[in-house]
Formats: sequence, C-alpha cells, structure tokens
Amino acid sequence: MGKMNSLAQQLGMLAQQSLLYEAVLSPKPGLVDATNVGAHHDMTIFTFLDSSTALYPGLIAYAKQGLQHKGTPTELFQSIRPLGITLEKNMNQATHHVNTHKGAIFSFGILLAASGFYLQEKKIDLTAPLSSEETEAIFKIGQNMVKDTLAKDFIGLEQKEQLSNGERLYLEFGLTGIRGEALNGYPLIRTIALPYLRKEIGGKLTLENKLLTVLLLLISKSEDSNLVNRGGIEGLAWAKSTITDYLKKYSPETTRGKEQLHILNQAFVHRHLSPGGSADLLALTIFIAKLEHLLD
Repeated sequence: MGKMNSLAQQLGMLAQQSLLYEAVLSPKPGLVDATNVGAHHDMTIFTFLDSSTALYPGLIAYAKQGLQHKGTPTELFQSIRPLGITLEKNMNQATHHVNTHKGAIFSFGILLAASGFYLQEKKIDLTAPLSSEETEAIFKIGQNMVKDTLAKDFIGLEQKEQLSNGERLYLEFGLTGIRGEALNGYPLIRTIALPYLRKEIGGKLTLENKLLTVLLLLISKSEDSNLVNRGGIEGLAWAKSTITDYLKKYSPETTRGKEQLHILNQAFVHRHLSPGGSADLLALTIFIAKLEHLLD
C-alpha cells in the first residue's frame, strides 16, 4: 500500500508540474501566460496557479485508481468519471467558476489512470525513465479505456435538444475535439510533439524554447475546438496557417522569433482566439516527456 501511494503521489506531482509548466510558459499566442492574459478577460496566471493547486489531490486519485484497478480498461474509465466530476467542482471553487482546466481534467484522468494501470501490470516504478515503447503502451491503454464509451457519444446527436459545444462542432464540422484525440490515442502527442522532444535531447535549446516550439507545432496541426468556438472554422484555419508560416520563418530561440511571438499574440487577441485545446495537449506532452526524462 505504501508503494502504491508513493507512486500515485509521484504521478500526480508530475501531472501538476505539467499544468504549471504550461501555465507559466511565455509568450504564448492568445493564451494566458506569465506576462499577459492573451485573449481572456476572466482569468490571469494566478487563476491557473490556483486551479492547478486545487487539482493536485484529484490527480493523485486518478493515478491511484489505475494502480489498484483489477478490471478491464473500460471499467477503469467508468471508475474515474466520478473523480472527474469532483475535480471540476474543485476547479470551479478555486477559480470562481472560470473554466481553466476542464479539458485537462478529462485527458489527465485518462493518462494518469492508464499510467497507474500500466505500472501495476508491469510491476515497475519510476526510478528509471520509461522508454518510448512503454509510454506508447500507456497511450494504448488509454485508448482502450475510452473506445467503448466515447464512440457512443457521437451517435444520435441529431435528436438531442441541447448540445454541448463539442457536440455542436461535431455536427457542424465533423470535429471530434478532445474526445476524438482520446479515441485515437492522442496522435498529435505521439507522432509530432514527443518525437520532436526526443530528437532535441542534448540539444542547445532551453526548456522554454523547446516547449514553445512544441506548442506551436500542436497549434499548427490541431483541430482545436477552442479556436472554432471563438472564431469559427475560419478562425481555426487562420491560426493554423499563421503558426505554420511562423515555424517556416522563425524559431522561439532567436530574438527575432521571440518578437514575432509577441506580435502573434496581439494578432490572436485582436481576433479573440485562444488555442486552449493545444495548450492542454502541451501539458499532456510534458507529462509523458517527464515519464521518459526528456526534459531533464
């Protein structure tokens, strides 16, 4: 029991660190960071710090559920759903009902529980870095957790009277949002973000510039529902093409590249665009990267 609690605390701490890293990373176009509030008027960096702190016990609970679970991956997902509801309540209490981390609560629940389940099955701990094959197995567990449940969420939406933002975007544009990412095993993290960080091990980039590059790569490829909610499908297309163009011309490691990021932030703010879905994917990437010791 003591080892399980210790592992759960370690996983929960890594998840909280990942949320905090994402929050303070600066400058981020359209997003709240340590220097400005981006395209938001109801939250600051302190709102994110308060929220991340309030979520910590629940993040541990997610991991512990995976470490002690004896059933199927589908049953594991069902068992963490009540925890997610509790975490949302904790977030709302800490932020006065500002949605800072709803998407992250959903995805970290999956990956923390999947990580705990994997560590339990393989009877290993976190004293050594996990390999890319091992983290790939964690993603697969997460995918198996949701495949029988989330796929049903997209059935029969035409008959529903009240739709969530995600359901509306699916009907209008075929976008599956964060649920689609989970159903597909978070392909943007697995095929774009993590390979970039693995390639950069031992490189000259600072941690800040590595993570800024990861964020920009994710924005350029993600069907970010936050961008669609704020700017329609045109806003999503503009954000992706603008960031893609930036990556062709600049890098966050240069003075000119940093200046352009500040200019990009002003452009995102002018259009009231905030790539919050990509920010959540960045936090998840940081969590897996920490399991692999890619950021040491």
